Amino acid sequence: MVKYANGWIGMIYGTLDNFENTINTIKDMANEEKEANKDANIFKVILLTYPKVVEEDSNSSIKEEDKRPPMTGTIDEIGGDLKRIKDMGIEYIIFGYILQ
Repeated sequence: MVKYANGWIGMIYGTLDNFENTINTIKDMANEEKEANKDANIFKVILLTYPKVVEEDSNSSIKEEDKRPPMTGTIDEIGGDLKRIKDMGIEYIIFGYILQ
């Protein structure tokens, strides 16, 4: 993909650890292309996500961090997810919203 495109729009599947592994693989591929005379810095990784905010005192909020799906939870929990995603080097996030 990094050979033919200037970016990738991804979605989180599973855990943030899985997503981070995918991002690291893509960055490694981009760095390999940089060595082959292509600028890896122009390759952008963009995240498409559909956050699900729950009330602070809701019983549906999953308290154990390892069982809570990414981008699901209280504002603070989602904020923590966003910080971790930013730390992965994701520059852009597209937020979608599903009307219920």
